[in-house]
Amino acid sequence: MKKIPYNFLLLFFIASCRPFQPLSDLESGIVNGIVLDKTTNSGIPNATVYLLGNEGGGTWGGGGTASFLLDQTTSDAAGNFDFSFDYNNDYGYYCSAIAPQYFNFNEEIPVGDATFGANNVEVALQPIAYLQVHVKSINEYGPSDFISIQSVYDDPYYGSEVDRNIMLSVNGNSNYHLVWFIYIDGINDGSESIDIYCPSFDTTYYDLFY
Repeated sequence: MKKIPYNFLLLFFIASCRPFQPLSDLESGIVNGIVLDKTTNSGIPNATVYLLGNEGGGTWGGGGTASFLLDQTTSDAAGNFDFSFDYNNDYGYYCSAIAPQYFNFNEEIPVGDATFGANNVEVALQPIAYLQVHVKSINEYGPSDFISIQSVYDDPYYGSEVDRNIMLSVNGNSNYHLVWFIYIDGINDGSESIDIYCPSFDTTYYDLFY
């Protein structure tokens, strides 16, 4: 009978004692994910999804070097996406997405070794809504009196002949906190505000008569 070398038996015994450590999807060069509406948690179809790499292991906003594009794809009808790529242990990996009628903040979602299975990366996007504010003076004001509306950059509006329509892009399915100030003879007469609910992808109208 042929004898098995002792050193081979020892090596086999040591190897057999090691716990089984399967590669994560990331280390296998696979990323699965889904693009979601941040307000409804439903999948967003036809979103453009980016797979990004970063040699510094940190996003641009987190103090690392700028990420570079490795690949891009389009989410399916349910918002799902996947990437297959050559894994490099020196890189940090991130996913980002953009879609029509959503704010494109280019947020980079890290893809870590602890993520496994389908939909292990969630990229949530904020839907857009539109708020049209009709600003109209209904009281007598002097030529130096004015109204100033927070987050509106072409004001203030002076005098008693104000009649303007302002269109704002705001977070959808959310309340928008509209704030305005009235100045009379250069003195702030106080602030007023209102919360206006704005459904996604639609235009909400509000009359601001002062």
